[in-house]
Amino acid sequence: KGVIIVSAIGNEGPFQGTLNNPGDLIDVIGVGSLERQSMNVASFSSRGMTTWSLLKGNGILKPDLLTYGTDILALANSNVDAAGAECTLSTGTSISSSIISGSIALALSQIQ
Repeated sequence: KGVIIVSAIGNEGPFQGTLNNPGDLIDVIGVGSLERQSMNVASFSSRGMTTWSLLKGNGILKPDLLTYGTDILALANSNVDAAGAECTLSTGTSISSSIISGSIALALSQIQ
C-alpha cells in the first residue's frame, strides 16, 4: 500500500514563487485555496513554479489542487476542553488541505 502526502501550499500569495515546503515537492499534493464567492484562487494562496533543482521537479506549476479555503467553520483553537469547544470561521491553505485529505481518504475507502 502506498502513501499519499497532502500539504498546504502556503498563505504567502498572491505573487508567483511563494510556494512552501513540503507542498512544493513533486510527490506531494500541494493544496491551495479558492475564494468561496468568486471561485478564483484566493489572494493569500501561494502559487508558482517549483524551484527544486531535481530534474523532474524544476518548473512544475503548483498548487496541484484547489478547494474552498475562506470562512470555513472549524473548531476554535482556544485551549478549551471538548465540553467547552467553540467554533470559528477559519481561512487558509491548511483548511483547504484538510478538506482535500478527507476527500481522498473517503474516495480510497470506497474503492478498497
